[in-house]
Amino acid sequence: TRCADVTGVQTCALPIYLKIFLRDCLGMEKMDTKLADQAIVTAEYAIDDERRIDIVIEIGSHFLPIEVKIYAADQKSQCFDYYQYAKRRDAQAKVYYLTLDGHRPGKDSTSSGSQSVPEEDIVCLSFREHILNWLKACKNCGNTGIIPILEQFIRNIEQIIHLRLRISSFCILIKSTIQIIFCQTIHVI
Repeated sequence: TRCADVTGVQTCALPIYLKIFLRDCLGMEKMDTKLADQAIVTAEYAIDDERRIDIVIEIGSHFLPIEVKIYAADQKSQCFDYYQYAKRRDAQAKVYYLTLDGHRPGKDSTSSGSQSVPEEDIVCLSFREHILNWLKACKNCGNTGIIPILEQFIRNIEQIIHLRLRISSFCILIKSTIQIIFCQTIHVI
């Protein structure tokens, strides 16, 4: 498995982690293991119009674009552009959309004019479910040297998820308080 970052420096991950990711996160249980061993994983994959797909996995004829959204907003036609590019590379391509909670991208991102990405060709993944489960599965692969790194990733993701839940709860509390104050004000008049 060859991995490339934006600087072009080649790094390598154990193919077993990629195989687990393909199986558990992308649902590619029947992926030919020999193909997975030849995979190329690229971060910040450059496509048309100076766009960059966060992560691309190329395996044989498969082109797997993964867009990662934690706090950033979608760009106009972003997933649509990624889908169009991916379809030119792989007729069966889908766009994998990874967020903290697995929500769908907005219509503004999945469409351009009157065209849009078919709903079934956007696969939503979440850090909460897919990535945490993948990292936990990777811990059981026997490579003890990487376990502390995986544990740190797991803790960091859990902290981000819990922080977002606390912020969301706080926003709901503020909204409810404003509604109560507004309703009280109306009743007083």
